Amino acid sequence: AVEHLLEANLDSIDKIASDPAGSQTKVNTEIESVTGKKLSEAAISSAWKSLTFTADPVPSALIKAAKDAKAVGLLEDTDLTGIFDLGPLNKVLEAAGKPAVNAS
Repeated sequence: AVEHLLEANLDSIDKIASDPAGSQTKVNTEIESVTGKKLSEAAISSAWKSLTFTADPVPSALIKAAKDAKAVGLLEDTDLTGIFDLGPLNKVLEAAGKPAVNAS
């Protein structure tokens, strides 16, 4: 089940990359269904340029956030070793001919 979910996520990321205009339209339609109002095409297009769609969970971001939280007293010393199991994701990435991700 996990591999199928990861495969579907990769397929979605590939679709977004291959059809950004169509993907923007779909996102805007969903925004309208939730809020009752669409964003302008210019707003969606501009925002899209700042987005990166990736299957990589970017473990380094969580590790940095924990260190920053500790530095300002919001978190005690926390061992995040092993929090990410990238094995299933890397298996799906390899089958798709894509580079593996790592936990650092």
